[in-house]
Amino acid sequence: LHLKVMDEFAFAHSINTCIFALMLARNVKPLINLNTMGIGALLHDIGKSFLPPGLLSKEDHLTEADWELIRMHPQAGVDIIELAKGYQKEYVDPILLHHERLDGSGYPAKLTGKDIALMGRIAAIADVYDAMTTDRPYRASFSPPTAMRWISSHADVLFDQELVRTFI
Repeated sequence: LHLKVMDEFAFAHSINTCIFALMLARNVKPLINLNTMGIGALLHDIGKSFLPPGLLSKEDHLTEADWELIRMHPQAGVDIIELAKGYQKEYVDPILLHHERLDGSGYPAKLTGKDIALMGRIAAIADVYDAMTTDRPYRASFSPPTAMRWISSHADVLFDQELVRTFI
């Protein structure tokens, strides 16, 4: 709810990412715990709640200092949930890993390939798809087919090829 007050997009994005991640996860073999995936995906951007007000809705290009703050949100999210009642370490992967990319170009740890846990790879696809198909202060949304084509064109580089096929 703090995200909703801070940034309406971040709030809706968390819900949408959760839905897309669950849709994908329920069709993945081996089966994964959907409750864990759902909670982790719902909380994937909780670390953004500590970003400076206005940063998420900034219309100008982000500075390197802005990007440094944004790149900290996955770890900040883990730090937040570790303090919560009912915390389970299984929730960490979608929160910490949703910006990691197969080629190592992601953040926060620049992990590669299968070093990125399955729930993190699922959350990455769901996160990007929703972000691309939603209007943002700095750009208009892409159509769902355009977003799917972009994600598909980056399969095996940024995203898990098998998960992309399943998502589509």
